[in-house]
Amino acid sequence: MIHVNVNCTDLDRSLAFYRDEIGLTAATRTAPVAPQPGAAFGLESAQWDAWMMGGPAGFRGTVVDLLEWKVPRPVPRGAGPTLGFRRLRLGAPGATARATADPDGTAIDVEAGPGGPCGVVVACSDASRSRAFYDEVVGLGSFVELVTLRFVLFPDPDGTMLELIERPR
Repeated sequence: MIHVNVNCTDLDRSLAFYRDEIGLTAATRTAPVAPQPGAAFGLESAQWDAWMMGGPAGFRGTVVDLLEWKVPRPVPRGAGPTLGFRRLRLGAPGATARATADPDGTAIDVEAGPGGPCGVVVACSDASRSRAFYDEVVGLGSFVELVTLRFVLFPDPDGTMLELIERPR
């Protein structure tokens, strides 16, 4: 994995949280001055303000891409279970393992480690189908089945992982 996007509603507030509470370092900022073509996102146009946040490995490791959408503005998640990105796992030197959330409610597991992102949890409606996608289309492979229809993938030599969990719609 190269980076993990974390959408936020206030980039300055999220930047302070991930820097001061988690210990990541702001590395690169991207902020187009005008809306860009948004076809890659399934949108007519898109504009954002973002900071790439890294651990001690910088861009040699996975980074968190804090992303505040300017066009279109974000909308809150609906009630009930949702599919997609569910939880971010971050390593922090000398950290006591704990569950927390960023200012926008993104669930975070902080673990003792070298620092920086160490995994994501993705909820999917069909874990076997999603596993096949990540294996056959993306080319990640190397899944371990933890329990029925729950898989963990270790795509990077640094131990960054992708966990797929099945959630009914």
